[in-house]
Amino acid sequence: MTDQQTSPQTSPQPSMSHRVLVTVGKVAAYLALFLGCQTLLVTIFTAVITAQLMTTQGIQTQEQLLQMVYPRVLASSTLLTLFSGLLTILILFIVYKVRGKTLGEAFWIRKVPARTLLAGPCMVPALYLAVTMFLMLLPSSLLSEYEEASSMLAADVGIIPFLSVVLISPIAEELIFRGLIMTRLTYVLQPMGAVIFSAAIFGACHGELVWFCYAFLLGMVFGLMDMKAGSILPSIASHIAFNLVGQIFSTCSVLLPVGTYEVVLMVGLVALAIFLPMTNRQAVSAVFTGPVRIPDMAAAPARAKAKATVPQAAQVPQAPQPAPLQWNPADTTVSWSNTEFVADPWL
Repeated sequence: MTDQQTSPQTSPQPSMSHRVLVTVGKVAAYLALFLGCQTLLVTIFTAVITAQLMTTQGIQTQEQLLQMVYPRVLASSTLLTLFSGLLTILILFIVYKVRGKTLGEAFWIRKVPARTLLAGPCMVPALYLAVTMFLMLLPSSLLSEYEEASSMLAADVGIIPFLSVVLISPIAEELIFRGLIMTRLTYVLQPMGAVIFSAAIFGACHGELVWFCYAFLLGMVFGLMDMKAGSILPSIASHIAFNLVGQIFSTCSVLLPVGTYEVVLMVGLVALAIFLPMTNRQAVSAVFTGPVRIPDMAAAPARAKAKATVPQAAQVPQAPQPAPLQWNPADTTVSWSNTEFVADPWL
């Protein structure tokens, strides 16, 4: 009788069309979650304000409602952004907790050295100066539309805007656009293609043309940092630092008289843009010259795990068992494991 050797069965690799469909479906689902949370909260808030105005002030015409509801929604935009970001993060954590995935598997969160983590924040002053120069070079028509759209956000300062703009929004956006969308795009695109495509989606979600342009550039830098570091932690730290600089400018514009802070802040920003990269020049240069690290667990769609086969007991070679201990009183010998020993009769 001969033993039958069985070779392990390997699942066939999915075709490119299947991979594209899976990736597109995942990206669409993540965008639907991100935009859906914002839309849901804005809709609920608008409905509550509308019902309150119709009940208390008896407003019936649509034009009057729009004139009174729209400014209130804009005034509460940072609060709505805060809660939509928290809702997005909560849903993501619940979904992947139920699926039994760790943060590293779900969002490409890996530990990185401190210098690598701080490389992005060291570049933030220079990035902020680059965005400022970009805005100064825009045509007056585009710049006026941008200033009109961002004036409401710039005038909103305090604890809630700080938490919303500096902390919650960067974390939620990086989890969605870099941790989920960019890593899933690497399943069908080259790493730089995934960086560019995810940055374009990131910019498109900001709405205005000017916001799209500089959000696209920032998304490129953030994605490149993550690909070189092998984790999304650098982009989270950089996004928080960038929004912090913007929030400092907004707070100063509200609390300080006009013309007394711009020069000081810009001089300080230029000094930091020169000094900070020099303190961490190796990690900063690695952002542009280091090797690209392709996401592993986070990039590929979930596949059925191969079942580990345990060899049967009959197939495992067994060690020879020693013979039992035997005593022969006739010739005073002890036999154990096929070896004879002379026994001492006086024992």
